[in-house]
Amino acid sequence: MHNDFLYTFGSTGHVFDVSDPMSPIEITTFDYSTSYSTTFDYPYACISAGAGPGLVNISVPESTHIAGFAPMSAGYHAWIDSENRMVYASGWYDFNIYSFYDTRISEPSQKPEEITLRTFPNPFNESCKIEAPLSSVLSIYDIKGKLIKHFVSNNATWNGKDNEGRDVPSGLYLIKAIRKQGGQSMMKRVVYMK
Repeated sequence: MHNDFLYTFGSTGHVFDVSDPMSPIEITTFDYSTSYSTTFDYPYACISAGAGPGLVNISVPESTHIAGFAPMSAGYHAWIDSENRMVYASGWYDFNIYSFYDTRISEPSQKPEEITLRTFPNPFNESCKIEAPLSSVLSIYDIKGKLIKHFVSNNATWNGKDNEGRDVPSGLYLIKAIRKQGGQSMMKRVVYMK
């Protein structure tokens, strides 16, 4: 965890905004080989993975990405020293020291373009209009994180029905917009009242 962001690693990495601990919001995911352990030294995390030690840039949470893997047999233990740009890794039969330079994001101050999401009316009882930037997809989740409805368009009207056409109960729902290019996302809460 760094600032208000929680990072989880498994076969998929997840980044959550936990500024409101009672309502964490997933802001991005990224795929990589299964992780055995993770060490952090901001602005990087180092994963010990089946493909060897991996370096993850976490400087901009919305743009968290794999900066690279080291060419090594399975890296069961890896440690990172961000200040000196070094990764120390041990596998079954070897111990290696790697230096690194991540060129994808040079400074944490570079932020992705802001994505805006509008919903109205909110609360609603018959339908809710949703507007997101061009080339975005929309998903609606219940408060437990279950996908309720998916739209492939950036503008949609939700009538309180799920993907199967069934009525959903009154309550709080999360609308997530994700840009197809770049992967930026935003979530907004809506209240459905029958």
